[in-house]
Amino acid sequence: MSETRKIAAILVSDMVGYNLLAGADEDRTLSRIRGLSSDLIDPVIVVHHGRIVKHTAAREGGDDGDIRHGNLDMGISTLCRAAGLLLALLSLAAQASAAEYYGYDPGGSRFAPLDQITPGNVDQLAPAWTYHTRDLESRAPDVLKRSTFEVTPILVGDKLVACTPFNAVVAVDPGTGHELWRYDPEIKTDYRPANWFTCRGVAVWHGPAGMAGPCAERILTATADLRLIALDLKDGKPCPDFGQDGAVRIDPGTPLIWPGEFQFTSPPAVIGDLVGLGSAIADNQRVDAPRGAVRAFDVRTGAPRWRWDPVPERADDPDAASWGDGRRTTGAANVWAPIAIDEARGLVFLPTTSPSPDFYGGLRPGDNRRADSVVALKAETGAVLWSYQLVHHDLWDYDIPAQPSLATITLDGKARDVVIQGTKQGLVFVFDRDTGLPALPIEERPTPQGGIAGEVLSPTQPFPADLPLLGPDRITPEQAWGLTPWDRGACARAISSARSEGRFTPPSHRARSRSPSPAAA
Repeated sequence: MSETRKIAAILVSDMVGYNLLAGADEDRTLSRIRGLSSDLIDPVIVVHHGRIVKHTAAREGGDDGDIRHGNLDMGISTLCRAAGLLLALLSLAAQASAAEYYGYDPGGSRFAPLDQITPGNVDQLAPAWTYHTRDLESRAPDVLKRSTFEVTPILVGDKLVACTPFNAVVAVDPGTGHELWRYDPEIKTDYRPANWFTCRGVAVWHGPAGMAGPCAERILTATADLRLIALDLKDGKPCPDFGQDGAVRIDPGTPLIWPGEFQFTSPPAVIGDLVGLGSAIADNQRVDAPRGAVRAFDVRTGAPRWRWDPVPERADDPDAASWGDGRRTTGAANVWAPIAIDEARGLVFLPTTSPSPDFYGGLRPGDNRRADSVVALKAETGAVLWSYQLVHHDLWDYDIPAQPSLATITLDGKARDVVIQGTKQGLVFVFDRDTGLPALPIEERPTPQGGIAGEVLSPTQPFPADLPLLGPDRITPEQAWGLTPWDRGACARAISSARSEGRFTPPSHRARSRSPSPAAA
């Protein structure tokens, strides 16, 4: 029996399948994969760093509305940026739940304990199929410039499911690349969303054992025009019992300056019979930005179940004092990165972001607790179990930019369930999953003072005490670059004259250099 190894991949606007050491005339259908003998090895999802790079669509920033790149090459060989490229391997031994989540598993470990593809054989991968999303041929160039392809597909049974930047959802056969179904919500594209037209992924819900009929298994997706949509995994048709005709329209809670001020970019989070949803909100548009509430809905009916706002809404909230009167007007502190799930504990873990406005906090005096934090909520009620703030009184747009990773590590000879959180500043924090107390020490270190008049800076910021800091925190004149000696000299002088005191150099009327950049999400 030949050794066929089937892989399916998302490659920007195209999905490309790969065979490893397989004959060109070999049957590439999923039924053929299932019929192979058990000498096939376990399924795997790996990161492929891309040997067929034509152009990388660079975009600085997270979901912060800070757009610095205006081009997106939607060609076959274009690669996504840092998130990388997921390849899903199918075989007879495929596990039912393998790769059904944005981060591979509910807790966002991003780790597949499999080793079929290695540095020693990755160069033997050869294209087996290509799937085109058809955006390149159907969208105007000016619309494509307002989009970015960041999707991570999920593998659900015999379907690889992904979304396009314009929120179309497609299911393809992982063995052949054949389109099984496609659903297009037909969003309007005559405006520029603050965070571009972006869809990072979708989620799946499995009904209870024995459930049959339409929508017994559902794909959940959220759109740029504020809809949460449920589709039948079998054929991609909207679930008629969910919301109105398969969709729930989300009210942002305040009139928007323009349609793109508030949107959804990351996949929903499904736990039990609930589906949770964060949001992406434009930065630095106004003090009273839309609130960054996280919402949960009944996955069967779309009925709202709870709403949690990181900015305290009640004066008797224990964290209200850390906002002053700013809690009445401040918005954002939203969750734009994916949410992590602990099904056994019934918890969801949120990475919250900076409150509005980003670079001036005089109207929100105090630490602004629960913003820029890792927050554990009880999934059934939305009640806070614990919260730990990683940036006090944020003036740098230091959003928590990534899904928390749930892991089990060994400390002092004992296994311990933890939450691992990386930050824009190149800091890594580790917390006990049940209590939120640091599993590895965290210390408050003095940080620079002397901000703009009316500002009240936090005297300290949290740093991991034992883990190394990732990357430098300032730029020196010796690092100046230019095409000519004159350019380098001008750059060096600009660096020398700028205020540069590390990660937490506050905004002031004097020029400052920032490293790392808050756009490094």
